[in-house]
Amino acid sequence: RGLAALHVRLNEWLYFDAASGLPDDVVNGLDFQDSHVWVATPKGIARFDMLIEEWETFAESRGKVEEILVEDENVWSIAADGFAEYSPRFEKWRRFRLEGDSTARLNRAFLLEEELWLLSDRGLIRFDIELRTRRRFFTPFLQGENLLELQVEDGNVWGITRLGLYFYDREAETWLEFAGNSYLQGVTLVDACVDRSEIWVLTDRNLLVWNRTGKEWEIFDYASGLSASETEVVYANGGMVFLLGPEGIDYRLGAEESWRRHAVESRTGGRRGRHLLGKLFDDQEGGSISLGEREWGGEGSHISLLRDYEGRFQDGKDHSSAASGTRFDVKSRLALGEGRGVTGFYNDVDYGEVMYGARYRSREGGILREAGWGDFRRETADLPFGETSSLFGSHVWLQSGPKTDRFKRSRVTLKGFSGERRSQKRFEYFPGTVGRSLIQLRHPNLVRGTEIVELDGVRADGGNDYVLDYTSGTLVFVREGLVNADTRIEIEYEYYVDEGNDRAHGAAVDFSPHDDLAIRGGWVRLSRDRAEAATDLLAVHGEARRRLGGYDIRVVPGVAFMPGPVVDSTVRQDGQGGWRGTSGVPESDGAAATYLEGLASSSRVRFRTRYERYAPDYVGFYRPQSVLGDVERRFELHTTADVSEALRLSGEWRSEWSVNPGGGKSPTDRYGNLGFLLHPVDWPSWQLRYQDFHTETAEGRLERSALQNRWEYQLPASLSRRLLLQRVDTEAFLRFGQQMYSEAAERGEEAFRQGHVRLRTDIGDRFRGSLFYRRGDRNAVEKGNGESPISREERLLFHLTHEEWRLVQVHLRLENRLDRDFHADAAAWDARLDQFTQFDLRLSPGRLWEQLSPLHFEFNANQSFRGRGAIGKEVRGWVWRPFLRDTRRLESGQVVRNFFVRNEFRPVARWHLFSLVEWNVLEDEGGGNLPKTRSWRWSEKLDAKLGFKTRLNLQYREYSRNRRGEETTRFREPAAWIQHRWTPNLQSVFNASFRRTRFREGEIRNFTHSWDGRCDLTLRKSRFLHIRRLEVRQEFSGTRRHTRGDDPERLHQLAASSSLHLYPLHSTIVRGQFQVAWQTDVLSSGGDRVDIGLNLRISLRF
Repeated sequence: RGLAALHVRLNEWLYFDAASGLPDDVVNGLDFQDSHVWVATPKGIARFDMLIEEWETFAESRGKVEEILVEDENVWSIAADGFAEYSPRFEKWRRFRLEGDSTARLNRAFLLEEELWLLSDRGLIRFDIELRTRRRFFTPFLQGENLLELQVEDGNVWGITRLGLYFYDREAETWLEFAGNSYLQGVTLVDACVDRSEIWVLTDRNLLVWNRTGKEWEIFDYASGLSASETEVVYANGGMVFLLGPEGIDYRLGAEESWRRHAVESRTGGRRGRHLLGKLFDDQEGGSISLGEREWGGEGSHISLLRDYEGRFQDGKDHSSAASGTRFDVKSRLALGEGRGVTGFYNDVDYGEVMYGARYRSREGGILREAGWGDFRRETADLPFGETSSLFGSHVWLQSGPKTDRFKRSRVTLKGFSGERRSQKRFEYFPGTVGRSLIQLRHPNLVRGTEIVELDGVRADGGNDYVLDYTSGTLVFVREGLVNADTRIEIEYEYYVDEGNDRAHGAAVDFSPHDDLAIRGGWVRLSRDRAEAATDLLAVHGEARRRLGGYDIRVVPGVAFMPGPVVDSTVRQDGQGGWRGTSGVPESDGAAATYLEGLASSSRVRFRTRYERYAPDYVGFYRPQSVLGDVERRFELHTTADVSEALRLSGEWRSEWSVNPGGGKSPTDRYGNLGFLLHPVDWPSWQLRYQDFHTETAEGRLERSALQNRWEYQLPASLSRRLLLQRVDTEAFLRFGQQMYSEAAERGEEAFRQGHVRLRTDIGDRFRGSLFYRRGDRNAVEKGNGESPISREERLLFHLTHEEWRLVQVHLRLENRLDRDFHADAAAWDARLDQFTQFDLRLSPGRLWEQLSPLHFEFNANQSFRGRGAIGKEVRGWVWRPFLRDTRRLESGQVVRNFFVRNEFRPVARWHLFSLVEWNVLEDEGGGNLPKTRSWRWSEKLDAKLGFKTRLNLQYREYSRNRRGEETTRFREPAAWIQHRWTPNLQSVFNASFRRTRFREGEIRNFTHSWDGRCDLTLRKSRFLHIRRLEVRQEFSGTRRHTRGDDPERLHQLAASSSLHLYPLHSTIVRGQFQVAWQTDVLSSGGDRVDIGLNLRISLRF
């Protein structure tokens, strides 16, 4: 019991329990927040500062804490009878009770977008963090006795239950049944895992895999290479799969890899183990997990056995003894001691950099507590002026004296650093007239997790509101309607710079005489190798705390001076290279920068204010930016007040004055926000917010004001039942305002209105439906003439499903979007119409007659239309129609109709027959001349297990495409695939296929016959001739292709490949491969071609 972590730089294991700072030995959950780790225990929560390696505990009076989550700057703790929110900035808690759900007991939670999802024994409770509203999903399949697991995948919530799989449609905001549930009848679900391309389902009989593209099942058992007789947990990620059982682990490293077995002495498995796998083996980070007495580790989609060990943690140290010939990999990972069941955490480390160091820890009570040096990857400049930069170099620190209880720092701390700049902050602003959902930032190679995206002054949520490609610097807003033509977009991020000449050297002294006071003085020199002058920056700031009249008061002042000349202007380049600044001697004799921040908080009121001022020639790691350029002065004020349990008042004000390079009046930008939130339990929640923007420069000014209303309510269950409904949710949003601008001789005024309504309901036990409608208008305001239209956009989403009756299940979906722009000179509208309608019917005849239970049918029909063109007058009602008949009014339009019938016949568990017939039509419905195209596809697939060693797969496919009434393409392809396991270490795979293709396009005619064959032999052996593991693979393949017609060809190919993988020691891998390929074209004069390849690779791990 306890918590174990590896100090990556020092290769030192740290172990924590109740004696070393944790509230309790048992750890229920953990999450990360910058350089802090939050841990939940039965006796409360604790926060670990990884910089100073100290614990700080927060007692929770709500009893046992089951889970802990971090959302932006706040922390959420989950207990059985309620949950609480903690603000580290104000060091205050807000607690929430379950008045309307007093019989529900919470046990887990997760964050999705701006919502907190609470899992209880009665079902799910979705808590809106902004509106403080609760929505309850107390359906039978989500209740404690049926729900096995919840999983979040690409913004969707999946419920893994004993009754099948269900997923939450975020657009329709309703729970839907998984299409493959019909094929899970008669089996008991043990576990499941949802991956991007596959869904792995573990039953009491075997392991099933659902292909999300082909919509078909595949069975995995002993004939597939599995050896486990009992499995409890399945975890999949990008082809990498783990099956955890009491006797050991079956795993494969990729979709093309074979299954392997690892036996363990102690018991493995359990759902907690799968949570750790999901946290550590994601797409971006590396990590490892200890299961029993073996440690597994990996990075991204690769995994390997790192080491075997015996022993346990004792006295806060790792006393495990490694097996002979193994090395301890110092990459970030987690390790668990034998019999401890320990939860661990890992650090986000850039493995491309070299890290080394040493540590001397003095005896308890000694004068010198810690000393260390070594390369550092990331270093904060320790100044309160928004100064953050990544450096690479070396640093040293010394601490002496006892550490204070509040600041968690020693009385005196000395610190020095020197290094090259590796990252730089950047601010970019996109005015509301942009109105786009894709933004290309000026710099690629962003530092992950450093971006701050604000829309109209409100911070957006990464992954839900937008996605960001950190490599290319491309940002895409993914939520529908999030960005409009008048949205103000502000983005601040940090990006990696090329290895240049920017360097920083500095030293700092911290002094904390007691718990209520801390003072820091620092010196920083910024220089370039070819610069004639360097910039010296002296800064002093402090922090004082006091409790007065029930309020916690905190004041943070700071001041910086530049005693010498600044760097030359040739290194500036507007923030893209070199330190920000100008040339020459500083213009001001006083302070180069001043800073003052004040915070006051009580149990109900939180107040924060901040003031910054920078001289025009200020130089630093980063000079704060605004929408108008370099910030000269900035004043901010934020406050929230909980008047009662159901009423919250909030306000925000921000004023920024920017540097005017030409002198004169400074450009200004002001933003104000005032609102209230009424959120009584079991009553509607209403949020009213007023926003005001004012930007003024020498060229002109822009003013915008808006009033925003948001209303949300879930009818009580008693009232819903009177309406013959099981559940009713309503939501409404309305935002309207005006925008005025003046620039040179141009002046204008616009009015805008945006709003949506949403209705969700469960009709009885079988029907679920939702309706969503959104509309946005922009109008030009002319004095004396009223308003004239500029643009209008509408969207409709309707969803109806009937699922609970297993004989017939019906799904209906309608999604329309209509955008229009008005052209005043032509007095016409430019319209863009997108329509999508889908009908899905599933039939299980076995519900009427048991003899037909192996049969399952599905019929799907959908139609999509996309049209563009100018229309003479305003159109009404188009967005509400499932099929638009007067499409000839548009200049261009395309309609696509798709139909498919799918059936799966599974009389016994060892073989099944899959059938699919699909046809579609593409035609022109507008004024264009697109030729009508028809196509169809037929597929039959037989999958059979012959005994326990052989697997047979037979498949036939046929495809045809017809354009303008003439067939252009047709192919027929039979194929066979056989896998046989001769011994536990030797297996063979043989597959063969024949394809006959007929192609006709214009005057070109081709007829092609293709034969393909392949045979693979694989031998794996452990402990072979003192070799730790041996793997030998032999592959043979051949192709014959004969084409007659206008492009004749007669091609023959033969290839052979031999590969050898040796693992002589744990830290050594030898890979060798020899390839020979022969190709000839009988009809070509080029003759034969022979390719020979040899590849040898030796990997050593240090």
